[in-house]
Amino acid sequence: MYVADMLRTFGSLGVDGLLLDEGSAHGSGLIHPEAYRSVLNVADHYEWQVLIRTDAAAAWPHGSIPGLTAWLGSAAADITTGRWGVVAGAGFWDGDNPAPDAELVLVPVPAQADPEAVMKRVRALS
Repeated sequence: MYVADMLRTFGSLGVDGLLLDEGSAHGSGLIHPEAYRSVLNVADHYEWQVLIRTDAAAAWPHGSIPGLTAWLGSAAADITTGRWGVVAGAGFWDGDNPAPDAELVLVPVPAQADPEAVMKRVRALS
C-alpha cells in the first residue's frame, strides 16, 4: 500500500492514537522505534498520539524519539526523556500497586475477570 493510499484509508477512521506493542521483549530485544518511522509519520500527519508498550523493559530505553508521545514499560528509566508509564503485572489484581510516579498505567484485564471487581480495583487507583 502506498502512503497516499494509507492516508486516504486511515483518514476517515476516527483514530485518536496508536499503541505499538513490543510484548515481553527486554531492552536488548526491542525493535528500535525508528523502525516505526513510517507509522510515526502517518500518525503525525493525523495528529495521533503514539505510545510504545513493553512489559519487560524500562521506559525510554532508546532515549527521546520524535513523534513518540509516551513509553509504557516495566518501570521508569534512570533518565526519562518524555512521558512514561507502566504496564501493571498480574499482581495488580491481587493488590500490588504500580509505580506511584508513573504518569500512565496500562492494566491488562483478564478475560475471566469479574467486572465489578475490575471497577473496584480501578477506582482504588484514584
